[in-house]
Amino acid sequence: MKVNGFFKDVTGASRVTKARRKLIESGSSANTYSDHIREIAQEVHPKVTHVRVTKVEEVSPTARKFTFVADEGDVLPPFQAGQYCSLDLQIGDTVTTRPYSICSAPYQARQGEDSFFELTIRNGKPGVGFASSWLYENVHVGDKFTAHLPFGEFHYEPLRDAKHVVALAGGSGITPFYSMAQEIEHGTLDCDLTILYGSVSTKDIILESYYSRHLPNQTADQPRLRAFAASSMLKVCGCWGGSCFTGWLLWVFKRPHKCVRREPPQKPAVNSNPREAYQSDKKRQSPLYKCDLRRA
Repeated sequence: MKVNGFFKDVTGASRVTKARRKLIESGSSANTYSDHIREIAQEVHPKVTHVRVTKVEEVSPTARKFTFVADEGDVLPPFQAGQYCSLDLQIGDTVTTRPYSICSAPYQARQGEDSFFELTIRNGKPGVGFASSWLYENVHVGDKFTAHLPFGEFHYEPLRDAKHVVALAGGSGITPFYSMAQEIEHGTLDCDLTILYGSVSTKDIILESYYSRHLPNQTADQPRLRAFAASSMLKVCGCWGGSCFTGWLLWVFKRPHKCVRREPPQKPAVNSNPREAYQSDKKRQSPLYKCDLRRA
């Protein structure tokens, strides 16, 4: 290091300060700074996304699927299969929000101008499902909403989850697995999926046309996808190409089997022996269905 002398070195800082000030004064007053990290974060996690309904489709006697596209120059943010979206709603004088699982596949929101996402909403019973019933009955093509997405940790994570996922669903709970199934079918989700779906009757099966068309059983076309349904109120169920069974979902396993209804045992007489009374009470509380695991 060259030493110019004590005073020159001490006063050197002021010379640097003056030179820096001149450079600043000679520069443009316009702020051309841009934070690329912030821009990416805002695109991936926008505060709001303006969306518009482009299609309404009946997917069961009690459920409808709504297709949304970005509106007002917004872009749909990326999401993972299994995540959900929250809609801002104004129902009469009530302002509220409601979350709904995204049932479309993530790749469908990454198609440029053709990007979209879908929500399947079930009509609630009278007096139940305030927002869901309103959406089911009042939303039409062209209606606009403010959406917040994506949210949720209910998605496949290869570092955390097993390669073979077994999904238990009932009613409208099928929607996140519908998203996963489409993503697997597209080849952009690397896992195997077996869906066990429970409903009261075949009329309550949401998106049944998709599963009956694509997943009647493990096939050569889609070896990574399997789906089975269980109906608790039917004696015979013939949907899904023979992969629908009668009984409670608890008793539906990976391979076809039959569940037969068992009449509940009569209430036993009073037994003074505590052990025998306990065993008798356990039998009385057993399910109304028993399963024969042999292939039907």
